[in-house]
Amino acid sequence: MAWQMAPETLRFCQIYILATLLFSLLAQAIAQISCITQDYYLPSNQQVFNITSPNYPAAYRPGTNCRFRIIAPYGYVVVLNCLFEVYSNTCGTEYFYISRDGDLDFREGETFCTTTNIVRNSYFRPMTVGYYSSAMNTNQQGRFICQAYSQQQPCDCGWTTQTRITNGQEAAKHEYPSMVALRDIGSSQQIFCGGSIVSNRHIITAAHCMRVQPDPRRIIAYVGDHDLSSTTESIFAVQHRIQQIIIHPGYASTADSVVNDLALLITIARIEWSRGVGPICLPLLQAFVNKHYK
Repeated sequence: MAWQMAPETLRFCQIYILATLLFSLLAQAIAQISCITQDYYLPSNQQVFNITSPNYPAAYRPGTNCRFRIIAPYGYVVVLNCLFEVYSNTCGTEYFYISRDGDLDFREGETFCTTTNIVRNSYFRPMTVGYYSSAMNTNQQGRFICQAYSQQQPCDCGWTTQTRITNGQEAAKHEYPSMVALRDIGSSQQIFCGGSIVSNRHIITAAHCMRVQPDPRRIIAYVGDHDLSSTTESIFAVQHRIQQIIIHPGYASTADSVVNDLALLITIARIEWSRGVGPICLPLLQAFVNKHYK
């Protein structure tokens, strides 16, 4: 006669096996998530911050990953010096990432997979570094240490990511970082006017555009974008709501002429600079001294 397990014992064994399996899967999942994104805010006095991988100077655990975002003060950039060490020193399971744009997904960033000393400056305020390990044993391990400090931003207006294009060709992506597209959220028309960024809170546009939509609450300003039909084309694209519209007090429009066709838009949130978003360079006051401009 074949031996049979009692129903209570069978049920207990089934529950035990299931619980053991779930615990094992949970432990593996926890091992994959070593930390959430950690932020470091640098002062403006060039004080050096050390940023290290978990468990440093020991190696980080295999199969883990983490991101570190370093942010300089307004008007400054991040200077970063990192040593990334892989014990086998071969590409395979251990990777170190840097985004000089501060992108958390490391789009348009750099990837390293062997022991490397890396010195980089961020393009603007943020920079992001991170590591990823797909190893499941201690034969493939790594660690890193970075030193970060801030220094003043070398350029405050008028930058571009491309050389100039002429002869009627389409502007390259992010060739003109100061350009803004204005959209009326209550209209089926995608874009009704354009503008240019002049400061972190100000956009200059035409006064007659604000006759089309005088309510700032209904205007969205698109910055850092190129193809508005795509939501993934640009890592710099941001939408800004408008707080206030200021129309030039001398603005006048007739059938024959338009004078002082200027308006200033004040954004609700601060516009952050990036390679794809920045202000135009305004002429110096001295440029107008003998030209009878006001």
